[in-house]
Amino acid sequence: MARVEEVDGPDHLDPFGLDDPYPVYQRLREHHPVHLASTGNWLITRYDHCLEVLHGAGWSNDVRRSEAYRSLVEADPGSPLAEELSERSFLFLDPPDHDRLRAVVAPAFSVRAVARRRARVNEVVHALVDALAGAGRFDVVADLALPLSVATIGDLLGVPRQDHGLLLGWREEERRPRQEAMQGERSAGADGGITVSTSALEGRRAAQRSLSDYFRDLLAASRRLSSAPPVISLLAQGVTAGRLSETEAILTCRLLLVAGHETTVGLIGNAINALFDHPVELARLRAGPGLDMRAVDELLRYDSPLQMVGRFAVRDVVVAGTTIPAGAAALVVLGSANRDDRRFPDAERLDVARADNRHLAFGHGVHACIGASLARTEGLAALNAIVHRFSGLQPAGSPIRSGDPVVRSFRSLPLEFGGVATTSP
Repeated sequence: MARVEEVDGPDHLDPFGLDDPYPVYQRLREHHPVHLASTGNWLITRYDHCLEVLHGAGWSNDVRRSEAYRSLVEADPGSPLAEELSERSFLFLDPPDHDRLRAVVAPAFSVRAVARRRARVNEVVHALVDALAGAGRFDVVADLALPLSVATIGDLLGVPRQDHGLLLGWREEERRPRQEAMQGERSAGADGGITVSTSALEGRRAAQRSLSDYFRDLLAASRRLSSAPPVISLLAQGVTAGRLSETEAILTCRLLLVAGHETTVGLIGNAINALFDHPVELARLRAGPGLDMRAVDELLRYDSPLQMVGRFAVRDVVVAGTTIPAGAAALVVLGSANRDDRRFPDAERLDVARADNRHLAFGHGVHACIGASLARTEGLAALNAIVHRFSGLQPAGSPIRSGDPVVRSFRSLPLEFGGVATTSP
């Protein structure tokens, strides 16, 4: 196997922080599918190799089994970061704890349960679109994707609608340190350090406490009620039955809040951007009765909101002839796997009628996204409304990417339009 430097010259092949990482992914797949990035993470970029890591023995989803975590604890066992990493939601745990906790809330995310929520999702979407009539322009993220995703996951969790904005505010405060770090990484010179402000770190800790306190009160209230919305009721029943602790229930609520809106926001924004970049495909959708799940899955494949997931080697593991040592961190690059020509013919082309589309946008295996069906339902409703209810729809101004290499999305995606069609009664 050729060395990266021999193939690509002196330019590094780390895709982090790029507005368009896909050319880098392509070079990695072709020339160095198992690549040690400058961050110290191993990048796995081919479809079959990604599946191998997601399903194979020798891998953990728990950062506490990594060499980096062990070094952190040895250096400063009482640090806030070590304390934060010691409390993990089920997404970042291995079986059997992962399976035990996921099973508690799984009924609320079944295909049948999501189908019962479809009418409410459509109601929210059309209300948001109706509110834009006459405005002449809107932002896909701020005016549609974000309020839709927060309303949907808030309803599912059992959060009163008047509190949805409160939760979003805490969540944005919790994200501030990561946003500052990403901005610093983009602006730092070769010798420039990346710093995060004390106020951002303190704000994150305060927001985490506020979220935990809020969900603790919500759990306590639901245990006193004869009926409650699905997730909070399932968690309260689980705590009462001893299937999970109160802390585990609170961490589950926080996980679902984050995962429940970030993936949906990324899906809707990335999909609209891709359709404007491919006017022939957009015209195909406008000419038809509406998008179907085949189109949604192709848009998910083409520009996945979840670009990569982490795994930690619990022993030396060989992938594509390369040994990844025990304790090392690997990033399974789902966004790259979904553009692999070995799995998807003409993978760089968007085809809204693509068949046999077993993409990895929601991961795979035991850790596959529990909310995949819900995200697809929200995406389908929002994209159909945007494509079919707005006339004269065009980009307006410059879109702004989030800059997050893990969750690929937009912070702002402005559009202008001529009018809004009414919905059928």
